[in-house]
Amino acid sequence: MTGTMVQAFNIIQERISRARLAGDPPDLALHPRLSDIGLSEFHRAGEAIDRGYEETMAQIAALKRMQDVFAR
Repeated sequence: MTGTMVQAFNIIQERISRARLAGDPPDLALHPRLSDIGLSEFHRAGEAIDRGYEETMAQIAALKRMQDVFAR
């Protein structure tokens, strides 16, 4: 039962996020692959942070371009 509730929460959260992003899209979005890390798997926080860092570094050129554009 708890698993079903968590899945339902994830679905609702994803739909809300999609609706907000459609109305006001970000200049750049980072999407680290976290689908295998569950909502309550706090013991895997370090792994999630590492993946976020890796995704950020993969997009560093785009971030620098944006910084140059917005600094003007």
